[in-house]
Amino acid sequence: MVHPAPGNYTGTLVNALLYHYGSLPSSGPGPGVTERERAGIVHRLDKDTSGVMVVARSQEALRALSAQFKSRVVQKKYLALVAGVIKKGSGTIDAGLGRHVKERKKISVHTRHAREAVTLYKVKERYPNATLVEVEIKTGRTHQIRVHMAHLGHPVLGDSTYGGGSARSGMDVARQMLHAESLSLLHPETGHPLTFSVPPPEDMARVIETLRTQRLARR
Repeated sequence: MVHPAPGNYTGTLVNALLYHYGSLPSSGPGPGVTERERAGIVHRLDKDTSGVMVVARSQEALRALSAQFKSRVVQKKYLALVAGVIKKGSGTIDAGLGRHVKERKKISVHTRHAREAVTLYKVKERYPNATLVEVEIKTGRTHQIRVHMAHLGHPVLGDSTYGGGSARSGMDVARQMLHAESLSLLHPETGHPLTFSVPPPEDMARVIETLRTQRLARR
C-alpha cells in the first residue's frame, strides 16, 4: 500500500518514508486520508503492484511534480503478464473508466460517470496461455491497466478482482503480475529529463521464467 487506509494503517510506503525522513511535504488531506498520510506522495501504484515511484521531498518539488502529472508530461511504462495469447502485436485501448454501476468497489468501462482513459500496449513475449506486454498509460486512472486489459479479454495474471485469478493462469500467482518498469519526468528544479527504471522483482521474474520453460517444452 502507498498510504495508510482502512485495513492497512501500518507497513505502507508513507510509514516507511516518515520513519526515514521524519516529515515530507503534502498536497493536503483527501477523502478519508489525512495530510500526514499523503506525505510526499504525488502518484500511486495499486496495492501489490511493484516498480518505480517518485516522491517529493520539498514543497517546491511537490508542486513541480504534481504539475507534470496533471499535464501528462510524466511517461509511465509497465510490464504486465496477462491471461491468454494476444494475437495483435500492439494496440490502443481507449475506454473511459469510472465506478462500476453495481459493484461500487470496482472500476469499470460500464459506468455512469466515465473519465477519459487511454492505454497503449505492445506484445513482448507470447507463451502457451499467457502474454507479456509492455504497457504505457496516457492517463492515470484508478486500476486503469487492470481494467483495460480485462476489457480486452486478457486480465492481468493474479488479479482475482478483474478475472485474472489462478484459474486463468494455471499457476499459483500470489499477486497481480503488474510492474511499473520505468518512469520518465523532468527534474523539478533544472527541467532536465530523467528516466528511472527497475527490473521485475523475483516473484514476477520467476513466473516469467516458468512460462518460458513451458513454451520451450511445447515446441
